[in-house]
Amino acid sequence: MSDFLSLEESAEQLGVSDGQLRSWIKRGLASAARRGGDYTLRTSEVERLRKDPPTTTGDSQEEAGAPQRPRVLPPRSDKNPDSFAGERDRRRRMGRRASDFTLEILHQEIRSAISAALEPILPRLPGAELPPPVTVVEVNNDYEIEALEGRILELEAQNRHQELAREEFRQRLEDSERQRHELDASQRQQIVELEKRLEEAVQSNRNGSDQAVERLTKEVTLERQLRQEALDNAERLRSEIEELQSSGLAVDAERARWGLETRTLQAEIDRLTIMQGSSDQQKRELEQSQQKLGDSDRDLREKDEELRRLREQITSLTYKLQMAGTGATGTSPEESRRLVERLAEAQAEMAEKNELVNQTYAEIGELRSKLDAVQRSHYELQQRHERLKDEWGQLAAQVAAKQMSEHQQQQAPPPPGPGERPKGWGSLFGRRD
Repeated sequence: MSDFLSLEESAEQLGVSDGQLRSWIKRGLASAARRGGDYTLRTSEVERLRKDPPTTTGDSQEEAGAPQRPRVLPPRSDKNPDSFAGERDRRRRMGRRASDFTLEILHQEIRSAISAALEPILPRLPGAELPPPVTVVEVNNDYEIEALEGRILELEAQNRHQELAREEFRQRLEDSERQRHELDASQRQQIVELEKRLEEAVQSNRNGSDQAVERLTKEVTLERQLRQEALDNAERLRSEIEELQSSGLAVDAERARWGLETRTLQAEIDRLTIMQGSSDQQKRELEQSQQKLGDSDRDLREKDEELRRLREQITSLTYKLQMAGTGATGTSPEESRRLVERLAEAQAEMAEKNELVNQTYAEIGELRSKLDAVQRSHYELQQRHERLKDEWGQLAAQVAAKQMSEHQQQQAPPPPGPGERPKGWGSLFGRRD
C-alpha cells in the first residue's frame, strides 16, 4: 500500500467533498503536499482527519451539505469514432463536460474565496459557534466585502469568457459540419465522374477483348500449321538420328581406343609423377649431402689447422726437451718431467686428431660417391620426363584434332536441294510472318 493518497481518494475515505478537503488544506487544518499539480496526503494524515475531523464553520458546513457535482471523466464515444456521427457526439460531449468542469471549478473557487475572507472575522462575531442556518452573520468589514465583490466580478468575467469560448467552439463545430457537407458533395461528384470513366473503360476493354479474340484465332491457326511442320521435321530428325547412331558406333569404338591409350598414357604420367617425387626427394637428399659435405670440409679444415698447431707445439716441446737433456738451458729435472708429460699428451691428442681426420676423409669420399649416383639418377629421370612429356603432347594433339574433326562432321548439315526449304530445329522457332 502506498504512503500517499490523492485528493479524491482521501476525500472518499473521509466522506467529504474534494472542495471541502481542499479548503481544509488551504486553511491549514490538514497537511498536504503538491505533486503533479494536485494535492497528495499521507495515510497517517488521513487517519488523523478521520479520527478528529476539523470543526466546520457555517460556510464550510453549507459547502459540506451542498450536493456534489459528478466527476468529469475523459470523453469516450460509444459510436464509431472514425464516422462523422461519432466525431460529432464526441465533440459535443467534450464541450458539455468542459463547461461542467469549468462551472465546478468556478463554484469551488467562489466558496474557497468566501471561506478565506470570512475566516479572520468569524472568531469576533457573536454566536459563531451556533449552527449557520439558525444565526445570521453580519459582516461589517467594508474592505473585505469589496474584495469579495471584486472576486465575484472576476469569477463572473471568467464565466463569461468560458461562455464565449463555448460559443466559439459551437461556431467551429458548425463550420466543420458545413465543410463536411461540402466534402460530401464533392465526393459524390467525384463518384459520378469515376462511374462514367469506369463505363468508358469497360466499353473500351470489351472492344479490345473482341479484337484480341480475333487475333488469337489467327495465331491458333498459325500454330497448328507450325505444329504440323514440327511433326514432319521431328520425323525427319528421327531418321537422321538413327543414321547418326549407326555411324556413331564406329566413332564410339575409335573413342574407346583413344580412351584406352589415354588411360595408358595417364598411368605412365602418374608413374612418372611418382618418379618425379622420388627424384625431388633424392634432390633434397643431394642438397642435404652437399650441405653436409660442406660442413665436413669446414670441419676438416679446422681439424687440419688444429693438427698443424699440435705439430708445432710438439716440435717446440721436443726442442725444449732436447735442450733440457743437454743441460744447455739450465732447467730442473721437474720441469723436464713436465715437458715430457706435455709432449706425450700432445702426441696422444695429435694421434686422436689424425684418426678423426681420416674418418672425415672417408665420410667425404662416401658422400661424394652417393652424390654422383644421385646426380646421375636425377639426370636420367629428367631425360625420361622430357621424352614422356613430348609423347603426351603429340598424343593429346592427335586426340584433339580427331575430336574436332568428328565434331565438325556431326555439326555440318547436309546442303539443301534446289528449291527446297531449309528444315531443322531453326524452323520450329523461326519468326512468324
